[in-house]
Amino acid sequence: MSGGLWKVDSDSVTYRDRVLFGLKERDIEIYTVGVGPDTSASQVQPFSSGRRYWFLSDSYDDLQYIRPRLMRSIQGSKYTLSLDVLRVF
Repeated sequence: MSGGLWKVDSDSVTYRDRVLFGLKERDIEIYTVGVGPDTSASQVQPFSSGRRYWFLSDSYDDLQYIRPRLMRSIQGSKYTLSLDVLRVF
């Protein structure tokens, strides 16, 4: 989940490259949620497993509207996942 731009220091770039892209290479589905009016698809899309894996929300209060779409996306996943993890929303 992102609430703004990624920092561009070397530690952040290393984390992103080693962890996020490493997970994608292992065929692990990555869902991303960008939060805030300044967050764009270009910020979350590179880290997601595809179009149905990223979501944008104008505010943290509006995450309640993302939840149903996120649940439908997970239910259509090639892996089985308990939807109990989404009760945090």
